[in-house]
Amino acid sequence: MRGLIFTQYLEMVENHYSADMVDDIIEDVNPPSGGSYTAVSKYNHQELADLCVALAKRTDQTLTDILIEYGIYVFAPLYDKYKRLFRTKSSAIEFLLEVDSDIHKEMRKLYPDATLPNIECYLEGDVLVMHYQSDRHFADLVKGLIIGCGQYFGEEMEFLSEEVTSGNATYRVKSKSKSIA
Repeated sequence: MRGLIFTQYLEMVENHYSADMVDDIIEDVNPPSGGSYTAVSKYNHQELADLCVALAKRTDQTLTDILIEYGIYVFAPLYDKYKRLFRTKSSAIEFLLEVDSDIHKEMRKLYPDATLPNIECYLEGDVLVMHYQSDRHFADLVKGLIIGCGQYFGEEMEFLSEEVTSGNATYRVKSKSKSIA
């Protein structure tokens, strides 16, 4: 997993909690990397999972809450960093429909060694159906990214249904703010 994901996570912890909390969760986890991350390096995803668990314990939240919070937080910086790679999008649903076909395709070009989740998106009327499959079990992070995507585009995302099993998920989502043309 790219270090950018780790640096953004620690930035979120510092901004939403405190710099001391960053130090505390790194101390709790004692990750193999030492907790010193650079945006361009690659790290084991388990370190991020462990840091999320540590934050959940220290803040008396669920791991689901922490992953969703992080997904919401990280969408805008990731989008802004890589938006030059994307065709212009006018809505959250339009963006999400092309996650695998456009965005992951470009990520594979930039980072050939990247292990990306499998994401399939399609429309059923005005409802986006997203199937997420990964061995990393970050389905709740994906939910946060969907919410963060909606916020970025000024839309409220309504989750009509969620099926999450073993880290895989199917989300049925509708934008309450925009109709799909």
